[in-house]
Amino acid sequence: MDGFCEMIDDFCIWVEKVLLWVDRDGTPPIPWIGQAGGRLYNPPAPHVEFIYLKQGQMDEVRIGDRPVILPQGHLSIHNVHVGNIAPSPRTANLAWCCFLDVGGVPEFDSLKREPLFGCVPVTDGQRLEQAFADLQTRCAVALGPPGGYLGGAYAYAPDRAESLTTAQRMGIKSACVNLLAAMLREGEHRREGVGVRPDAVRRAMAYISLHSRESGLRLEQVAGHAGLSMDHFGRVFRAALRTSPMQYLQAVRVEHSRFLLQHTRLTIAEIAGETGFTDPYYFSRVFRKVTGTSPRAYRRRG
Repeated sequence: MDGFCEMIDDFCIWVEKVLLWVDRDGTPPIPWIGQAGGRLYNPPAPHVEFIYLKQGQMDEVRIGDRPVILPQGHLSIHNVHVGNIAPSPRTANLAWCCFLDVGGVPEFDSLKREPLFGCVPVTDGQRLEQAFADLQTRCAVALGPPGGYLGGAYAYAPDRAESLTTAQRMGIKSACVNLLAAMLREGEHRREGVGVRPDAVRRAMAYISLHSRESGLRLEQVAGHAGLSMDHFGRVFRAALRTSPMQYLQAVRVEHSRFLLQHTRLTIAEIAGETGFTDPYYFSRVFRKVTGTSPRAYRRRG
């Protein structure tokens, strides 16, 4: 296996590990999340960092004693346990960064001893940026703006979150899970070869993701955003995803409704409206078709 494949495997293995941990144990301490540029200098700390480099390139990065390069348009995971550093770049760079504190968690103990670096090219930067921004905004609204990394209050700390409402805590957790899932999706696309989807299909998927809650969303709009005629759009979309655009839109809406059923007290009719359905009875039929059960039964099952 070549080095590129190894980096993708490392990326997927560790992002999935972090995602399952957060889903199981709740939102971890988040020392910092936001956009930053310039040089990299992080002294050793029990943290895992994610970087999505939007602009520029980070050369001569060292994760402990391991030299790596982070190109523009790539997403990385690395540990801070052994420290990491990079000189000021020759040209301006800009990145989304998120640190998670994994100190005291036994399943991450191996990170104390050796550097970790996994990296993948990003196919859906808009979706990834939105996930970063959503988590940053939810933390800032609930707990106030964070200080600098290692120089102020954490963006999210469980002890400070005790005063938050259940809705606020669950909103932050869902945003954290969504960000990690978006990262894992990027890695899995590459590992499984799905990253070669036509640009038109990726644009359509991103547009549906952003607008699925709008009841007036029409597939003609999605096709137009993808730059294709309706007939051509349907053929290209089915060839890439083995499902129709309408089935994909319904699946996205149902996935959102499943979260609302589990984590809110909204009525079925209210959830239908929140997820782009104008008719709650039609929503229930679509939900049963996709999941094999009714919304009420799904909610009772927990």
